[in-house]
Amino acid sequence: MTEITGGKAEGGKVAQAMLDPASMSTYLPYYPLFKTLSKMVFLAMTQRKEINFKRKIASGGSQEDSINNQCDSFKSQIDALSVREVVKAESERITEGEKGWLESKLAKTENEISKYEDMKANLLETYFGCLNE
Repeated sequence: MTEITGGKAEGGKVAQAMLDPASMSTYLPYYPLFKTLSKMVFLAMTQRKEINFKRKIASGGSQEDSINNQCDSFKSQIDALSVREVVKAESERITEGEKGWLESKLAKTENEISKYEDMKANLLETYFGCLNE
């Protein structure tokens, strides 16, 4: 391709030789063949580029699928980890509820203990107070 068209506006070696005024009469009958060959080479290169782009697109599609699968996996993991917050909140609620229940139970128990201590003091004074007299 580079020999024919050169990839530039002025053309490759073959194109420059055909357009050279000294050899123009020699190559003039071959000019239609040269143009046809040049177009065919250009089309072949374009087709090759298209095939390569399609390969890249297909490869990119599979990579995209892989990345999407990873994203879905990470989202699932995040959702699974968000349960931790729910469990933590429920644990705190239960702890606070149990703490309140235990505090009320402790207060009742301390009240009962103080009541029995008062009864003990009164009992000792009532039954054994007369011995001191």
